[in-house]
Amino acid sequence: MAYDAQKLSVFEKAVEQETGKKIEEIDAEIEAYKKQEYEKVREMQYNKMYTYMQEQVRAIKAKHKREVTQHDLACKRELLEYRNSLVEQVFADAKEQLRQFTNSDSYENYLVRRLLAVAKDFPCEGAVIRVSKEDLKFEDVLKKTVHGVTVEADPKNHLGGFTIVNLEKRVLEDETFESLLEDERQAFYERCTLKITD
Repeated sequence: MAYDAQKLSVFEKAVEQETGKKIEEIDAEIEAYKKQEYEKVREMQYNKMYTYMQEQVRAIKAKHKREVTQHDLACKRELLEYRNSLVEQVFADAKEQLRQFTNSDSYENYLVRRLLAVAKDFPCEGAVIRVSKEDLKFEDVLKKTVHGVTVEADPKNHLGGFTIVNLEKRVLEDETFESLLEDERQAFYERCTLKITD
């Protein structure tokens, strides 16, 4: 019986050792599994946080870019409005100087010189020279300058200069100050574009 008890004790020790080994192996497996799962969860959370941070950075950059663009456009608009107001002031001053010129002694000579220059290439026979009603006082001078023309008031001409029209030949030459000033305004805007650099 003592032999059996000894055998039984050895068997129990062997089973305990085997069980202890199995428990250690299972514990090691559990720890490895827990570590692996923890790493997966940590990596997933890290990726989620990284994606969130990237989205926030993109949103901040986009918002900042929109704000800068809006500010830039507002500044450009203000500059354009300011430039346009300066141009309008320049042309208003030019218009006033032209009005003063039409009251000067040089104005009659100017009309004669311009009419002679136009008459070189213009079919004047039977043409009508249209002037402002204030400039009708130059009718005789204009008729003497170019023969075969008539002079009449142009209700659209408020600034000075003249228009010469040959209805038979269907030609017109506009030498009114308003037309010349408008041509200059267009040329100014074409030549003097506002360049704004970043």
